Amino acid sequence: MNWNNVQLISRREIIDQLRDRRTLFTILVLPLILYPLLGMSLLQTAQFMHKSPARVWIVGHEFAPSTVGLVDGSGFANGLAAPEQLEMLQVVCDSKPDLAQDSLLNLAEQHSTDAIASTSDLDPEIREWLQQQLKRRKVDVLVVFPRNFSEEESDQDTNDLANAPALQLFIDSSKSKSALAAADVNKILSTWRAKMIESNFVQRKIPFRLAFPFSIQPTDIVDEKTQRAVAWAKVLPFVVILWALTGAFYPAIDLCAGEKERGTLETLLSSPAARAEIVIGKMLTVMIFSLSNALLNLLSMLLTGVLVMSQIGASLPMSTNEIGLPPFDAIPWIVVGLIPVSAMFSALALALASFARSSKEGQYYLIPLLMLLLPLMMLAVLPTSQLDLGSSLIPVTGMMLLLRTLIEGDHSTAMPFVGPVLIVTVFCCYLSVRWAVAQFNNENVLFRASDQVGVGRWVKQVLRERSLKPTIGHAVMCLVVVLIIKFFVSLAIKPPTSFGDFTKQVLIIQVATIAIPTILLAAILTRCPKTTLRLKGTRVGFMCAAVLIAILAHPMLTYLSKLVVYIYPYSPELMRFESAVGSIIDSAPGIFALLFVFALVPAICEEIAFRGFMLSGLESLKGKWAAVLLSSLFFGITHAVFQQSVMAFVTGCFLGFIALKTSSILPCILYHLTHNGLTVLMSQCENLAGPNSTFGWLFTEVVHEGTTSVEYNPVAAAAMGVLALILLYWLGKASRSYANSSQPDLKAQLKLTGNGQLSP
Repeated sequence: MNWNNVQLISRREIIDQLRDRRTLFTILVLPLILYPLLGMSLLQTAQFMHKSPARVWIVGHEFAPSTVGLVDGSGFANGLAAPEQLEMLQVVCDSKPDLAQDSLLNLAEQHSTDAIASTSDLDPEIREWLQQQLKRRKVDVLVVFPRNFSEEESDQDTNDLANAPALQLFIDSSKSKSALAAADVNKILSTWRAKMIESNFVQRKIPFRLAFPFSIQPTDIVDEKTQRAVAWAKVLPFVVILWALTGAFYPAIDLCAGEKERGTLETLLSSPAARAEIVIGKMLTVMIFSLSNALLNLLSMLLTGVLVMSQIGASLPMSTNEIGLPPFDAIPWIVVGLIPVSAMFSALALALASFARSSKEGQYYLIPLLMLLLPLMMLAVLPTSQLDLGSSLIPVTGMMLLLRTLIEGDHSTAMPFVGPVLIVTVFCCYLSVRWAVAQFNNENVLFRASDQVGVGRWVKQVLRERSLKPTIGHAVMCLVVVLIIKFFVSLAIKPPTSFGDFTKQVLIIQVATIAIPTILLAAILTRCPKTTLRLKGTRVGFMCAAVLIAILAHPMLTYLSKLVVYIYPYSPELMRFESAVGSIIDSAPGIFALLFVFALVPAICEEIAFRGFMLSGLESLKGKWAAVLLSSLFFGITHAVFQQSVMAFVTGCFLGFIALKTSSILPCILYHLTHNGLTVLMSQCENLAGPNSTFGWLFTEVVHEGTTSVEYNPVAAAAMGVLALILLYWLGKASRSYANSSQPDLKAQLKLTGNGQLSP
């Protein structure tokens, strides 16, 4: 690669972008003025933001005990809450009883539990009547004392809390003011109840300390600066990476689709620079604008926080001092982390923008890119997410969690995972660059013609121009169809209660959501479904080799599965689900029923879809390994459990290689059947390990937390794994020789005529 060409192209693109006033304003000017203008608007509108007092209607106040005052005039008594809180609650007590109050008192007596009445406890007519009462009297909260509220203890069973009178609170949760007022009233009533308990203890000369035998004194050992850093650490990585993504996308559109519109892309492609040099030069340009957009937005937000935050906190009713100003020492970590992330986003944006025929079309591709990356970004924002080995291997998520930990100041926890995060990010950046270079090497992508829009025209074109094999778009469409159908079917079916129900569900999911849609798409979109699905015979030796490879590779994949579970442990909910499924499996009528459900049905249905239709569609990619990896990724996505998805991806790589080399899914079905069958047999068979066992050399007993399990011998597993790889290499060589020998001899089929022309 000639870096002088890369430098020239990058300088050309930067100068061209700097001449565009819209780009300058969006990337460089807008971030600097956006947050100050936002702060100024908040300061201007803060004067109009005020909290109006809420009205609380108390019915049956005369039945409340008089030992501790609850109401003082038109408000609650002092000492029950903070003065500013009491000022925002206006109490309304009707001295003259009316029909509505009698009805409310009768309603309160019907609810004997010490809880607020919910909408599920009320008749629809009563609920509607209560809403009318609150609206007619213009109140936000209704408090009802039952008539027996102040009865003497001698008339009650003091040891039965279920018979204690219930103070009813009626609120209108559809109005935020009513919900907020109810929370304040609930705290006031709780304080009033505590004062009543204290008064009762004092009257009976009982030490009040008996009601509260101990106190809880929480003490936060973290200083205020660290608390603010932790609060901002949850926000800054998300917004900065989002800015980097948007800052990379729009310049990439202009550098690809914009050049197509201006007619300058052909001139650049005809230059002596290689396509890879052009991509790297454009990527560096996009990367510069991505970093500039993210850092300028961050700088503007920090300046706004310093200059405006204090004024906003003084003007708004709720103080913002708990959040404080963003930590300035977080900027170096953010800058370092943004460099590889911006490079990855720039390459992704260039690859997507190369599809677009115009700038307008290119803007539509931002939504799919956001849909792909937002789940990874949201995963790092979840409260339960933390930086560990498993999360550090997830693209984007690992970088965000690493930045979050560094901003919080926990360097000892972050440093061991710097290497894995950087390796994964750089690898994803490398794949993105390779994809972008492949797009620029494909003339059909760069200069594809405009398509006429129309459902009828598209259907006619699909039926008329059916090819022998599906395209990449057909493979992706098949995956989407399978995922959508499987999603809705999974929601519709109920949890199984017996093995028969479990078998029916497996058949529905495998056949109705995977096999049937795939076969229908193959019949509609291709001219030869049999060729598309690879439903053709192959050598018996290849089929036997596939079975032997599955047997030899099973120990290695079992240990790899344990490693995945160690890195990504099962959640308690998943453990309970597996326990429930395990009890259903134990009720199976026999081993053959288990092999049918867990081995035979998935082997046939899944291989038809993933190594048949989807792999055939992905074969048009430039590299065969890309098709194998992508089809394996599709195979892993369809598994609901993440740990199973990882193992499905690894197993899919073996199956994809076998399918490509043998040009048939029959060996893949046998491999899949053997692999799943061995897993079932190991879970059901006993006495596999031990001195008297035939397979004692292969298995060993392991005791973990009092539970004995059977595992493969590590030495035997490693040796069998090496043999599996050797046999897989032999299969690739032998299949290539078989393919060459099975090709018809063209010279033998053609003969030279007298006039010098070839004819059959």
